Parts: sequence; structure tokens; C-alpha cells
Amino acid sequence: MEIELSLKQSELFNKVLEAILKKNELRYFFYGGAIRGGKTFGIIVILKMLCAMFPKSKWHVIRKDMTVLLATTIPSFEKIIGEDRRWKWTRSAGNYHVTYLPTNSKVYFKPESLNSDPELNDFLGLETNGFFLEQIEELSENLWKRAIERGGSWYVEKMPPAFIFSSFNPTNKWVKSAIYDKWVDGKLNSPFYYIQALTSDNKYVTDDQWAAWDNMDEASYRNLIEGSWEFEQAGNTFIYSLREKNYVNKNPGYSHITDGLFADSSLPLIPSFDFNVEPITCLINQHAKDLSWVSIIQEYRLMNSDIFELCDRIINDYNGAFWLITGDASGRNRTAITKGNKNYYHFIKQKFKVKDNQFKLPGANPSIANTRVLCNSLLAKHPAYLINSTCNHLINDIRSVTIDDNGEIDKKKDAHKTHLLDCWRYYNWQFHQSFLKKI
Repeated sequence: MEIELSLKQSELFNKVLEAILKKNELRYFFYGGAIRGGKTFGIIVILKMLCAMFPKSKWHVIRKDMTVLLATTIPSFEKIIGEDRRWKWTRSAGNYHVTYLPTNSKVYFKPESLNSDPELNDFLGLETNGFFLEQIEELSENLWKRAIERGGSWYVEKMPPAFIFSSFNPTNKWVKSAIYDKWVDGKLNSPFYYIQALTSDNKYVTDDQWAAWDNMDEASYRNLIEGSWEFEQAGNTFIYSLREKNYVNKNPGYSHITDGLFADSSLPLIPSFDFNVEPITCLINQHAKDLSWVSIIQEYRLMNSDIFELCDRIINDYNGAFWLITGDASGRNRTAITKGNKNYYHFIKQKFKVKDNQFKLPGANPSIANTRVLCNSLLAKHPAYLINSTCNHLINDIRSVTIDDNGEIDKKKDAHKTHLLDCWRYYNWQFHQSFLKKI
């Protein structure tokens, strides 16, 4: 494809060229700020250049897991190289990479996989010339240290500088104090370099996208579109857009909490499950076909129980309903908690007598950051998003669940909380991403 760089992408490209030509000593490039600011595009273009300039070189692109790589970074790389036959893909598990045939240089796509490899042992012997740490706010600070250790460890005849490129959105995590705050104070020195990305930098953003982003709550819009690094400070709660107003519902107080929501028998009911030993939970949801209204109808939160009793209670309460099933993606995993070493959804399918096409499940559970933006935006901007006042545990979660220093939901304060919030996040992510056009 024909590539036209923005002013800031060109700034990054030129600084990298100068480093190659030994006109500067820059090695660590941080391209951070608003979404759709051209960060990923600009860095991939540079990786292409490095593959062409340095024969047999190796470069590694890292994200938090392989599911995200397959959904985001890899399609971006495919789009940029287009139908160019000089690039050849190898799409095997554990060795996913693309080769630039004229120089035999390779770009590898590797997940951090912190849950399965908390010590990052898989990176200890990694041989590479450099890294692209995409969305570094989703990665650990230890991975950053590993990247510094391993950059430049793959030896080729014509050695490139050991570059590390990072992209990220405004965040309260370590990269803010380590990079952004120093840049603001004029104290970020070589070999570090920072470029501030803004959505307005990207001339290809459509009017339709700008209109969709108007649905964001104010705080998310400030951070993700305007690139602000100021954050909501009200106890660092997961939800910060639940406001006390009075309009069109029977329950004065919180505008989204209303009395007496009932199921519409002409539309599917959507149970959203979260699988925990104590408690096991489910949320019953429904929405209009055009998504013009949403009803969070009933919560189930059972102590000293299991998936079988939970299903029986729901089916008894809503006998004859047509079901769509969603929830925790990990419910596909085999678990000793269930009978016969089957997964949770196997038994849900049997109990609810549903077909495979009635399961609406993500490939992996959505991130806290993405669902936080979506949930707050739905509460702030959706014209008819209602939660039944009988959903006491969900409402308590919405009012009180907080985010820890790593941007994750803080489950330490009360192990019995947060599970209805998870049910709610999974439902919103599966059925209402279009409210923000899948940012």
C-alpha cells in the first residue's frame, strides 16, 4: 500500500534514521496518547524499514496475550504490507512470524502471557534485535526490563541499534511516572524519546467515528480522544459516571436504577454467567433489537451452591423463554468443579436445552480497561439503560468496586464482591460494543 506518514509519524521515523546513522543516541521510543493517533501504524512502518536495512535481523512485537495480537496488531501489519509477495507469513502456534524474503529478516508476534508465565521465563533466552511493546500499559514493568536485557542479543553481520518502541494510551501505571511525567517536566533525556499522539493527528478518522466517540463518558473522552493524562480520583472506582438525577423512572436517586423491570416475552433473555465457587453468579439481561433500550432485570448470587442449582433456579423463574447465553469465557475450560470433567457451558447447554448458535461468547475475557470505558459510557450517554433496583449486589458493586494500581479490579477487599460486576461487564462487551464502535 502507498504509505503517507503524519507529521508525528515522520518525526519518529526521522529520529530512528538519525539513530541508525549515529546522529543521535536514542534507543527507546515512546509513542503515547490518544487512540487512533497513528501509533501502531507509524511503528510498523519503521519495523518494515528495519527489516529491509538489516539482513537476517529479528524483531519482536509483544502484547499481553495472543488473542489480542490476532485481533489487533497482526491485522494492522497485514494491512500495511498488503499483497506484497516479498513478505511470507508463518502462522504456527508459538512461532507466529512474518519474513521479509529479500533479506530474510523476521518480525515475531509474541504474547507476554503473564498469567501462565508470571516470572517471564519464556523471555530469558530470547534472541532478538529489538521490540515493539504495543499498549505497554497492559504489560508489566518486568517485561520492559526483559526487553532492555534481550534487545540486541541476536547477532547479525550488520547490527542495528537495539531499539525498543512502545505505544500506549494515557494511564496511571508505571509508564506515566517513568516516561510521561519526566517528558512534561523536560527531564526525559537520551536514550529515551517521547512523542505525544492525538486523535486529531490522524486525518483518516471518519466523521462517523467522531460521532460514535461522542457517546463516551466525559472522563474517557478526555483521556482517550483528547489525550489527557488527568484521571478521575473519586476513590478510583470502576464506575465513575453513575450520577444522582431524577428522570423518567420510579426510583428517585440514581438515574439508571429503576423499580419494576419485567422481561419482554417477545425477545430473548440473556443470562450472563460468572463462575466462582463462592458465590456463583448470573445476571439476566434484555435489550431491544435496535439496542435503543437495555434492561438489567435480575441477579442471581448463590452461596454454597453450583452451576446445576443456579441453572434450575433461572429456568424455573423464566420457564419457556428463548435464551442467548453469554458470560465468562473461561467457562469453556474443563474444570474439576463440574461433574465428569466437563466445562460449565456443556452443562448450561444441557440444562437450558439450547443450540450452539445461542451461545454468544468472546474468544477471551475483555480487558478491565476496555469494559470500564464501555460501562461508564453506557451509563453516562445511553438514553434508556435501566437496572432493576432489586439487583442489590450489582448496584453495590457499581457504586463501590475499585481499581488497583495495576488497573485491575481490586478483589482483595471483599472476595465475595465484584462477581455481578463481571457478569455485567461480559454482557455489555458482547452485545453493546457498537455503542462506541469497538474502539
